[in-house]
Amino acid sequence: MTTDDHEFPDREHAAERYLLGEMSDADREQYEAHVFSCAECADDVRTTAAFLDDLRTHVAPPAGSRPRAAVVTLDRPAPARRLRSLFWPLPAGAAVAAALLVSVIGYQALRVAGLQRALSAEQRLQSVPSSFLAASRSEGPTITVSSRQRKIGLTFSQFDRSFPFYRCEIRDAAGRLVASDVLDAPAPGDELQILIQADRLTPGPYTVDIAGLESAASTTSPLEPAHYQFTLRRQP
Repeated sequence: MTTDDHEFPDREHAAERYLLGEMSDADREQYEAHVFSCAECADDVRTTAAFLDDLRTHVAPPAGSRPRAAVVTLDRPAPARRLRSLFWPLPAGAAVAAALLVSVIGYQALRVAGLQRALSAEQRLQSVPSSFLAASRSEGPTITVSSRQRKIGLTFSQFDRSFPFYRCEIRDAAGRLVASDVLDAPAPGDELQILIQADRLTPGPYTVDIAGLESAASTTSPLEPAHYQFTLRRQP
């Protein structure tokens, strides 16, 4: 069985065989890996699992009778793929495996939808509050953001010496690190500018430490970091 081109034995009944516990351990692992990356097969598993659950509810054998083959006619449309003869009860563990897989697929669908909404919001045009910060240990400017503004912009005064890279660290009033990254140097003569996700910051004072680096992999700077201050405020 392969996990990227559907070329595995009895593809038409793969979801059914998986839920009925008829796959080998190796095929089951490969099929699960495939389902998590294939929307078509994930939908097939959901449809088949719902059908089996409906069958368990409405076609359970009388108490004390021996399990036998069941032929079922449904008034509603059949699943996307024809199901062959089903046996009651399901093999041990199959129902649990089906419920677990369906719940994981549902979680992934919700997570993808959330990421799509976040991406759409990120791509919309937006105004960005910005401030110019001068190197100083004194209290810096106050930047006010609204609930619709997702980023703030900071421009830093030029440094005594130019470097090809800069490490930027942002800390809150308690000294906790809230953001850190290595930045490319601006064009000669330009000031360093950054954008920060405003929703990652709570209202209050912040310190920005910027250290010049000789390379992106450097861990130390030849000079002491420059210190900048600002205060974030949210509109009520």
